[in-house]
Amino acid sequence: MKIIVLTKRVPDTGTPIKVKGDGSGLDLSSIPFVMNPYDEYALEAALKVKEKKGEGEIVLLAVGNDEYKETIRHGLAMGADRAKLIKVENPFVLDAIQVANLLLEEIKKEEPDAVFCGKKAVDDERSYVHAFIAQKMNYSYLYGAVNIDFGDDKLKIMKETERGLATFEVPFPCLISFDKCQFEARYPSLRGIMAAKKKPLEELEVQNIPENRVVSIKFEPPPPKKPGKIIDLPFPDNVKELVRLLKEEAKVL
Repeated sequence: MKIIVLTKRVPDTGTPIKVKGDGSGLDLSSIPFVMNPYDEYALEAALKVKEKKGEGEIVLLAVGNDEYKETIRHGLAMGADRAKLIKVENPFVLDAIQVANLLLEEIKKEEPDAVFCGKKAVDDERSYVHAFIAQKMNYSYLYGAVNIDFGDDKLKIMKETERGLATFEVPFPCLISFDKCQFEARYPSLRGIMAAKKKPLEELEVQNIPENRVVSIKFEPPPPKKPGKIIDLPFPDNVKELVRLLKEEAKVL
């Protein structure tokens, strides 16, 4: 069994992000980067399937520049077998369709049994690439898995619904995107980190990048929050004043 795990390098969500003064983009000069957290769940799920089946190959696939190598090595240290990096000079200027088409070409070449990925990237929140690939490849597709098991040559996928947890059987080939799961992604061991240095990381030069469909025009920081109000009145006047403010100022009633 071969599973491709799509990965992305994203800014650490625990670090404040600043917009450049001219609004042309984000100031990422001093921002630490990590593997997209949802992709880590996808990789852990792939490792669980491989361990349960007793054999298989896990391939990491990403679109990025040389700075992506550290993130990819992290995935190899977790347990992936090899990786492919589709080289582009500046991944931040690519739109979702460009990225999806670049990934799609390599997925076709690899002919995997399954493609796993996070339900979205935490930097741009686009949540589009996996649906595009699943449709183009005509794969069985399930969004937002929270747990996984392998049995009878099918994947058993659990996801949250409006009525609670539901379990689905998904045949191969398939594409599964993962939400925050019921299991935690493993930390790379020292042995895994050392082994990752010897695992194959193939760098692929892009000849023709598909034309972009979406262009970022301007970046703006969110507006500052208005200061809160303290209603210093006795009961029940404080309740009446609160209702008035919610109706007339907040306009939520």
